[in-house]
Amino acid sequence: MKSSPAEGLSVNEIFRQYGEAYAQGHRLTAEQGRVIGNLRDCRTGALGGHIERCDQCGEVQYWYHSCRDRHCPQCQGLASGVWLAVRAAELLAIPYFHTVFTVDHAWNPLLLANAAACYELLFATANAVLKEFSQRYLGGETGFVAVLHTWGQQLTYHVHLHCVVMGGALGADGVFRTSREGFLFPVVELSAEFRQRFCVGLLKLCEAGKLHLAGECASWAAEVFAAQVTASLAKDWEVYIKPPFGRPETVLAYLAGYVNRIAISNRRIEAIAEGRVTFSYRDYRDESKVKLLTLDAEEFMRRFLLHVLPAGFVRIRYYGLWHASRRAKLDQCRRQMLAQQAHEGRDLVNGVSAQPAELDPTRCPSCGEGKLVRVGEFEGTRRQLPHRRRGRRLLASEWGLPHKGVAFGAQALAWPL
Repeated sequence: MKSSPAEGLSVNEIFRQYGEAYAQGHRLTAEQGRVIGNLRDCRTGALGGHIERCDQCGEVQYWYHSCRDRHCPQCQGLASGVWLAVRAAELLAIPYFHTVFTVDHAWNPLLLANAAACYELLFATANAVLKEFSQRYLGGETGFVAVLHTWGQQLTYHVHLHCVVMGGALGADGVFRTSREGFLFPVVELSAEFRQRFCVGLLKLCEAGKLHLAGECASWAAEVFAAQVTASLAKDWEVYIKPPFGRPETVLAYLAGYVNRIAISNRRIEAIAEGRVTFSYRDYRDESKVKLLTLDAEEFMRRFLLHVLPAGFVRIRYYGLWHASRRAKLDQCRRQMLAQQAHEGRDLVNGVSAQPAELDPTRCPSCGEGKLVRVGEFEGTRRQLPHRRRGRRLLASEWGLPHKGVAFGAQALAWPL
């Protein structure tokens, strides 16, 4: 398997070759149509570009603009480094636990038809459960970051929430206490509470007429919906808590991989030929072995587009002591820990140092010493993408469109701009 994407093998290339035909033959939401155009045109002449000159060696570089779409695998290169620098100072020298909440797959048709409402319910349920358990088992308010993922390794629809939870809480008496070694919450009890609250939440949304029953769930009348809730409550949902991370630095590295992850990375694309796409995946049911799967390009794009988020939906959220409004309380916890470490004669640990981004977009790739300075720009053109619309009509300027490029002999981008 490849460790880095090969030339011409990318999700973007799949949409360049087959995206327009797919759009013509399928009903798309506004966001899905926009994503098809953005991924196809990312770092091509369609989006225009700019010219940079090194202030040391004088080398001239021509760069195509990136689409900056959050679903684009080419636009996530520097996101992890930026996120690391922002979040590094917020970590405490305490255990952190990776907690995952997975929704019963029986609800998939409902979630697909009501993505925004159901995803909001998922975040709200996880927040309520973790908040209650923090009070019950830690004696105060904890903090956590939650990241929504909707995919499995084979791009199937698999809705789950990744949470990294602080192994400690700030009590009403103003004292920060850490959790017992290796223990956060009883997972069976946590799973049952999450399952109960989420199903009740769905039932309330249905009774309030806030769910659109379409597709496979079009026949779910009130009594059928209630029966579905009963059947789902009888199942064991996949909720688990992994052992605590060893060091705060490990937490950051782990989190950075999750917060900027999309459904599939370019390095997993193995082949694109004759209308078929081959990609690698990890089979967790077979000792996590890496295997290959080949799909028709149409089916690959259908699966990929399942994971396009509703417009404006926030998929990374911070709660409790990690929320921006609780910054003063988090600082209070840090001061207490530093004072305790000093009293016990231990080395002072005050969060972790931010790790520099792996790639500096201003450094000259030719001499490696100079700084690239922008000296000019060139424009791109976009035409409307033919498609069968579902939802509101988009302006032509909102679509990504193919273009023959510019006569600059432009090089491929090495990083998003």
